[in-house]
Amino acid sequence: MTRKTPTTRGATGVTARKRICDLVARVARASALAATSILLIAAKAAPAAVSGAAADSLRDRCEALFTAGRYDSLLTILPPYITRAQAAGDSLLLGRAITQRGRALFMLGRAGGERDIDAGLQIAESIADTMGLMPAVNFKGFAHWSAGRSDDAIRCFERRLFLAQRTHSPIDEAWARTSLGFAFHSLGNQERARREYERALALFHASGRTQLEITPLLGMGRVEDALGDGSAAIRWYQRAWVAARQVGDRMNEMWAANNLSVSETTQGDLSRAWQYMQHAIVLARELKSPYAMVVPATNLSSRMMELGDFEAAQALLDEARALCQSQGALDQLPIVDYALAWLRLQQGRNADAIAILRRLDAASGSLQPQVRDQVAVELAWALAAADSAGAAVKYLSSYLDKPASALYGALVPRASVTLARLLLEEGDPRGALAYAVRARTAAGPARQERVAVEAVILESRCRRALGDREAATATFNTALDSLDATRSGIGTPEWREVYGQWVARDVVEAGRVLLDYPLTSSRAARIETFFDAMQRVRTRALLERIIRPRSEAPEVETRWSNHVATAGDLRACLRADEVLLDFCVGVHGSFVVAVTADSLRVVELPGSDSSLAERVLLFRSIVASTQATLRAQYPPDRLAGVQRSLGRDVLGGVADLIARASRVFVCPDGFFAAVPFGILITGENGEVLMAGRDVVQVPSASVLVLQRAALKTEGRGRGVATISTSSPGLPGARAEVQDLARRYRHVSQVDDLGGPDAFARAASTCDLLHIASHALVMDRSPWWSGIRLRNLQPGTAQRSEVAEPAAHAEQHYTSLSEVDSLLVERTFPSDPYVRAWQIAQLDIPARLAVLSACETAGGRMTTGEGTLGLTAAFLSAGVPVVVSSLWPVDDRVTAILMRAFYGHLAAGEPVATALRRAQLEVSRSGKYGHPYFWSGFTVVGDGSRVVPIEKRSPASNRVLLAGVGGLILLILAWTVQRRQA
Repeated sequence: MTRKTPTTRGATGVTARKRICDLVARVARASALAATSILLIAAKAAPAAVSGAAADSLRDRCEALFTAGRYDSLLTILPPYITRAQAAGDSLLLGRAITQRGRALFMLGRAGGERDIDAGLQIAESIADTMGLMPAVNFKGFAHWSAGRSDDAIRCFERRLFLAQRTHSPIDEAWARTSLGFAFHSLGNQERARREYERALALFHASGRTQLEITPLLGMGRVEDALGDGSAAIRWYQRAWVAARQVGDRMNEMWAANNLSVSETTQGDLSRAWQYMQHAIVLARELKSPYAMVVPATNLSSRMMELGDFEAAQALLDEARALCQSQGALDQLPIVDYALAWLRLQQGRNADAIAILRRLDAASGSLQPQVRDQVAVELAWALAAADSAGAAVKYLSSYLDKPASALYGALVPRASVTLARLLLEEGDPRGALAYAVRARTAAGPARQERVAVEAVILESRCRRALGDREAATATFNTALDSLDATRSGIGTPEWREVYGQWVARDVVEAGRVLLDYPLTSSRAARIETFFDAMQRVRTRALLERIIRPRSEAPEVETRWSNHVATAGDLRACLRADEVLLDFCVGVHGSFVVAVTADSLRVVELPGSDSSLAERVLLFRSIVASTQATLRAQYPPDRLAGVQRSLGRDVLGGVADLIARASRVFVCPDGFFAAVPFGILITGENGEVLMAGRDVVQVPSASVLVLQRAALKTEGRGRGVATISTSSPGLPGARAEVQDLARRYRHVSQVDDLGGPDAFARAASTCDLLHIASHALVMDRSPWWSGIRLRNLQPGTAQRSEVAEPAAHAEQHYTSLSEVDSLLVERTFPSDPYVRAWQIAQLDIPARLAVLSACETAGGRMTTGEGTLGLTAAFLSAGVPVVVSSLWPVDDRVTAILMRAFYGHLAAGEPVATALRRAQLEVSRSGKYGHPYFWSGFTVVGDGSRVVPIEKRSPASNRVLLAGVGGLILLILAWTVQRRQA
């Protein structure tokens, strides 16, 4: 389908709607004039001296309610004033009361607001009430602004400024300048906006009305944001937030929290951004105003989408949409609908997204410029995602061909880079290059560093497609340097992680040129260059987390300042019988680089949209299924054919290197993280890979090199710490813990911990940490995954699992007063889980963590940053090797497996060898021969480590049993004595 017919219909619809709107506006103005005439007749005899006191009283009450954001309460108190003014003929009181009613209706998004403001303005002019006229003119200015009439709005603000200076009213002058600052900031004149805000602040301060400084403080923050100084913006917003909280100005407190969230997101502080936004949403709900709710709701939903929590984002947007509809704020609906369209794109519901965006595009004449242009970019993406790339190119080309004055400048870089990507996919690298250069050029002045990096990467891909490999290589190296610089400006690992996932596939695709050029270099040298380049984007956030609390340790060498290992570093730490397989997933294909102590080899594989990816995911779902009927359909004999074909297609190009190795390290990426490598078959003998060698996962080559750099050779504690809950649903877990305590020395048992602090204390005193408990795995929000520390109390069953971000954010909102903090603690139930983000912040001295719970190796499988979740959290906390589960494991079999694993560990075998032998022992039993039972655990990290544990002697076991028996006899005797008494 072409775009011509819908576009024509859309234009006609816009014209018709505009005519209807004009007609409605004329009727509304006529109604307002008629209503004003009636009101003036009723008020014509009002003596000014009598009405002044009542008007002042009204103003004070209204300002107090406005400050608290209690617009509904204000509408409740105004009718008696209006009735009284009409009865007494008090025109001054009447005009001001009607103006205030219009202001409240306008803030709530209800009909009649502008009509009341017009009526109040006319009354003030007719009786020369300058003090009532000035705020009415200002409110009218914002009504103009909301309707897109910026010139009319500025004239209103300038009129108030003139009246204020003529009447020597510094407060009114300050408000006028604040409004002008808002207007000029929105129009892009930041220097003029800054001058107006600074003058307003000085006037408020000189008048002793510092509580009125909140709005210009917010304005100064917005100016600094627009100028690119995020740190300065945050300081202004924090001042505004504190001031608003002190005076109870709930509306401005909400805006300050919202703006702080946006700024902290830009600066990269995920936790603070989340806290501020949660607070803003709480305030917006209290205010019950669409204009207060829509912006923080769309901002927070965007964060939720980035973290993969689509259901919560949907619920929040539905709430905002319902509020807009119930309050008649139809002009806010396009903002919410745009966010809904973006959500549909993230969910892969392209047809739904296109339907929403086409509807918005058809009404583009009524949209704000920024929303209009965002709709254009996202509609192009949606069309491309729905296999209509040609239509997307045509549509976006026509959009960017408009005169510069018709475009929202901030969206030009994003639109240009989007079109460049579409053209490249359509086979037009020359056209794509032109738009990539345009995007890079426009991104600089707009301070859009991330878009600039994306544009440079695309430039490299375009130049390679055009045959200019020298220029492509130089451009790619520039892109990597820019990527490092941009990434370093993102404040927290979580957001650097998100950014790393965003760019990784493009980097892999552009990095192909390093395998082709320069031709004067050997094939091995080019592979090494490619490998080194890929390490610059692999698990960077995880590396930073591992190093951060240990950066002052003497064993951390200077070379780890950039956290990236080279092929030379890796070869130096690999033993002669080891091979490392590093997978990289690109846009159109994937690579595996095999590294041994003396060689490198690269093999190209299919990408994430291939049949190979589908087969991998299907095989994983069969092996990991808890359904006995599915296992019966796919017994071990039938699965062997799949294991052999996947082994050939994934590892066939490096099978000879694997055959010579006794330990294989796998660095999976993207969909390859779903491959259970240990049970693939690569040899002619039909044995699984793990039958003759250890198979160990590591997040990246750099993580392995770092772990082998002796960052932690000895634990600071001793023995084994076991953490579990007394849940009746895990008898096998209890058996594990009891078996460990019975068979080994220095085993401490901890049940039902009170919270994260108690978990940290328990984990800080051991060499080996064994966790046998329920695990909560959240693939889409992996850092909110958790380990159950205690049982839930009746009535609190699922709350923390459903609302974990909100609970955490409110409980740890650092800027709250002590009284408010106590209130929050009582409002939200304590969390029975220790979350992955909390574990990642610890420094755990254990040399091994065994996560004997369901799916603890699961999480979000990303490109570039590895698998995020509980295992990554323990690696982040400094644990060099983690044993965790790939899928929901059988409780009884896990107890058997763990008993065998610890037996091999106590015999002095390396962690990976101990687990492998335990798994093979279980696999030979007829009852548990299916791979579901025995292959679900994996070793992540440096599995070559030996973590000895000390067995109990038979004598000590007898003493222990005798002691337990004696204790039981004492309890029985005491019980009998109590009953006799």
